[in-house]
Amino acid sequence: MTPNPMLVLGDFAGRLAQVLAPDLKSPYLQGSAGLMYATMGMMVEEWDRLAARLAEENAALRTLFAQASPLAPGGLAARLDELAKATDADLRVSSLQLANNALRSALIDLQAWSEDQTGSAAMALNVAIWAELSTSTERRRLSATPF
Repeated sequence: MTPNPMLVLGDFAGRLAQVLAPDLKSPYLQGSAGLMYATMGMMVEEWDRLAARLAEENAALRTLFAQASPLAPGGLAARLDELAKATDADLRVSSLQLANNALRSALIDLQAWSEDQTGSAAMALNVAIWAELSTSTERRRLSATPF
C-alpha cells in the first residue's frame, strides 16, 4: 500500500479536530490543536498543487530571463541566459524547489539592476518583473476552507 499524503493529512486533521481536541482541558492545548488542524489543511492544499505551481513558476521565470538577458550587463546576462535554458527534467518537489530558489535569487538580482536603469526597455522589464511577482503571489494563495 502506498499512503496518499493528502488523504492521510486530511484524516489526521479530522481526528485531531473531532476526536482529540474536544478532550483537551487546557485552552492552550485546544488552541494548539486548532492551529495544527488549520496547518494540516493548508498542507493538504499545498501538497496537491506544489509540483505544478513550482513547474509553472520556474517556466515563467525562465521566459522572463530569456527576454531580460539581452538587456542585462555581462555577468548577470550570462547567469540569466543559463537559467533560461535550463529545464525541470526532475519533477521531484525537492528538485523543483532547488531550481525555484536559484531562479528567485536571480530574479532579485535582475530586479535590483533593472530598478536602477532608465529607458523604456528597462521600465518594461521592471513592469514584467512586478507582474510575475503578483502572479506568483496568486499561485500561492490558499483557500479559506481547504477541507
